[in-house]
Amino acid sequence: MGTKTKKKEICEEGSGTSPNYLQRITSDPYLLLLTTIVLIGAYLRLHNLGAQSIWLDEASTYYMSYGESISEVWAHALADRHPPLHFMIINFVSTFTSSEFALRLPSAIFGILTIPVIYKTGEAIFGRKEGLISAFILSISIIHIFYSQESRMYAQMVLFALMSLYFIYMASKENKNWQWIGFVASAALGFYSFYYTIFMIIPELMFYCIIQLKGSFHARRLVLSDTKNIRSFLISMLALVLVVSPVLIPFIKQSISRTAGVPTWGMGQSLDFFNTILMQYSTYSNTSYILASIFFVGFLVSILKRDEHDKTILMALLIFVPLGISYALAAKMPFSPRYLLFILPIYIIMISRGITGISQRLYSGTSKTGNIDKNRTLSIMVMVILVGALCVSPLTSYYTTPQKNDWRGVSSYLHEVTQPGDVVVSLPGYMTQPLEFYYDYDGTYKEGASSAARLENISATYENANIWYVITWDITAANPEGDALNWLEQNTQFTGQITGVYIATDRKE
Repeated sequence: MGTKTKKKEICEEGSGTSPNYLQRITSDPYLLLLTTIVLIGAYLRLHNLGAQSIWLDEASTYYMSYGESISEVWAHALADRHPPLHFMIINFVSTFTSSEFALRLPSAIFGILTIPVIYKTGEAIFGRKEGLISAFILSISIIHIFYSQESRMYAQMVLFALMSLYFIYMASKENKNWQWIGFVASAALGFYSFYYTIFMIIPELMFYCIIQLKGSFHARRLVLSDTKNIRSFLISMLALVLVVSPVLIPFIKQSISRTAGVPTWGMGQSLDFFNTILMQYSTYSNTSYILASIFFVGFLVSILKRDEHDKTILMALLIFVPLGISYALAAKMPFSPRYLLFILPIYIIMISRGITGISQRLYSGTSKTGNIDKNRTLSIMVMVILVGALCVSPLTSYYTTPQKNDWRGVSSYLHEVTQPGDVVVSLPGYMTQPLEFYYDYDGTYKEGASSAARLENISATYENANIWYVITWDITAANPEGDALNWLEQNTQFTGQITGVYIATDRKE
C-alpha cells in the first residue's frame, strides 16, 4: 500500500513539473525562434493567397479534379500522365468551394509544414543552428512561397521528398521501425504527388548503399556494416514498391511518351542550365546568387575540413544526381526548374551549413575575451540578417505585381466587348481552361485553336459572327511552325493586352 502511494506521488510530482509545449517553447530559444519563423512563413504563404487569378496549370488541376468518385479522379490524372494525389485533394476541397483561396490552400499548408521539417532535417544532419537558419531562409524563399500559393503539386512534393530524406537519414543511423515506416510513407506520397520525386529517392538509396558498403572499398571484399539495418532497408524497399505499384505502369508510359519527341518548350541543354536553376532558387537576384555562392563555398570548405565524409556524399548525391539526370533529359523532354524544386531545401541546408562554417572560420581560435561562441553567434546573425534584407525587395515586388496571367481580367474585358452570337477563340486550344474558369457568358461560343488550318475552319464556320482571339505565348510551343501567328497577323486586329494575354478580333460591325 505504501509503495503504491509512493508511486502515485512520484507520478503526480512528475506530471506537475513536466513542462507543456508552451513552456518548452518559452524556455528553449531554438523552439521559440522556430515558432516565430513558422508564423512568418505561414503569413507569407497565406497573404493574398486568392488575390491573383487562376492560370493555365491551376485551371488544368481544377478540371482534372472533377469527378463523382476517387476512381474517376484517379483515371483523369493518369490519363493526363500525372500521379493522382494532388487532384484527389483538390477534388475534396472543391466539394465545398472552388474559390482561388480554397484551391491554393492545400499547397499553402504543405508549404508551411515544410518549414519545421527542414529544421528537423538540418538539425539531424548538421545541428540545431543549421536547422534554424534553413527554416528561416526557406520561410522567406520567393520560389517556395510562389509554389506554396499555386494549386499544383509542387509544394506537397517538396514536403514529402524532404520528409523522406529525414527518415532515411535517421533510419540509416538508428534503424528504428518508425523511421523506416516514415520513409516508405513519405517517399510513396512524394511519388504519388509528382513522378519526378523518383530523382530524390534514387540518390537517397545510393547514399544508403554507399554508407552500408563503405567498408568494402577498404577491405576489397563485400563487407556489410549493419546486417540488421540492411534487413530493415530491404523490407522497406519491398513495401515501397508494393505501395507505389498502382502507378508504376503509368509512370513508365509517361516516361516513354515524354522523352519520345523533340521538346518544343522548356530550358533545353545549355551552358546556362545549372546557373538558371540556382539563380531561381536564390530569389532571382544576382546579389543573392553571389551571396549564396559564397555561402556554398563556405559549406564545401567547412564540410571537407571537418572530414564529414558521409554528409559530403549525401549532399553531393542529392544535388548532382538530380541535376545531372535533368540535364540529360532536357534534350529529350520539356523541362522546367520547378520539376527539381525538391532540391531547394537541400540547397538551403548546404547554404546554412556554409554560414555556420564561415562563422567558425572567422573565430576559429581562442578569443581574448573568452566570448568566442558569442562572436560566432553574432556573425551568424549578421549573415542571416543580410540574407533577409536581400529578400525584402523581391518579397515586396512579389505581392504587388502580377505573378500569373490575369484570366479574371481577361474575362471581365470579354464580358464588356462581346455580345450574344460572338465567338471567343483561345490560342492554343488548351487555354480554354483558365478562360472558362471565369468567362461564362452563355450567349457566346467558345473554341480552341493551335494552327492556321483550325483558325481558317473556325472563321469559315462563323463567317457572320464577330470573333475574338485570346492568345498567349504558349502558341509558339503548340504551333512551332508559326503559321497560326502568321494567320492572325493577316486576318485580325490587335485590341489589347492583359498581363501575358493578347486579344485580337476580326470584328465585322
